Parts: sequence; structure tokens; C-alpha cells
Amino acid sequence: MTDYQAVEKFCVLMNELSAQLGMESSHFVNPDGWDNSEQYTTAYDLCMLARYASTFPEIREAASCSEKQITLLSGEVFNWHNSNKLLDPQSEFYNKNVSGLKTGSTLNAGNCLISLFEINGLSYLSIVTGCKTDYDRYNLTLRLINEYT
Repeated sequence: MTDYQAVEKFCVLMNELSAQLGMESSHFVNPDGWDNSEQYTTAYDLCMLARYASTFPEIREAASCSEKQITLLSGEVFNWHNSNKLLDPQSEFYNKNVSGLKTGSTLNAGNCLISLFEINGLSYLSIVTGCKTDYDRYNLTLRLINEYT
């Protein structure tokens, strides 16, 4: 299978899963979210996908890390830093209630953020899209979180 065939197959699987989840306003043609006139979604559908993804402990664990160091069997060390500033204790946007989930940005979508946070033992999802800057996406998310605290 070529790399193009693998991407095509993966997108078929993505669209099948989105249909199973009831994501009626989404269509995927690439796995990385880059702008494409044939690829689209809605905040509602993203919420459904985020809710599903957050049921997997492995995803929740990975998405909640501010940084991670990985050592390969060869001994080579890699440091990974999460771009979600809500998770970084050194960031002005840090919020201890946030446990992930996904940052994203493209020219068409703007700066976007899907956040998972917990208040009084309850989990919430927040989705902001179309923001002009990082500051906007984090500030709007913090305003939403503050509504529940």
C-alpha cells in the first residue's frame, strides 16, 4: 500500500467512525485537519468526537501531559511539549481544572481549541473555533470555564 493509499483508507475509516458517532455534518479527506474544500466539520460534531475520544484512558493521559520525555530503545531522547497552554503551569493561561484535549489551527478555521475540564467531579467539554489568535482561544476557553467555577 502506498502512502497515498494509506491516507485514503484512513480517511474512509475516519468517515465511517464519524457516521457511527452521529457526526452528520463532517467529512474528512485528510487525517491531519489541513484545509481542503472537501473537508468540513462543525463544533457540534467535534464535541461528539471529543466526547468519544475522551472515553479512552490512553487519549486522556496523552492529552493531559504538558510535556513528556521519550527514550527510544536506541537511547535517543525526545522531548515533546504540548501546545495547549492551559496545561502548562508556566503559562498565563494555565488552569488546574483542564485535562486536555486538542489544539488546532488552519487559515480557514482560525485558532481552535477543544478543552476537557473537570469541576466538582463533573467533566465538561468546551469548543472554540475561528479565533484570530492563541490569546483569543485561551481567553474564551477560560471565560467558559469560569462560568462553571
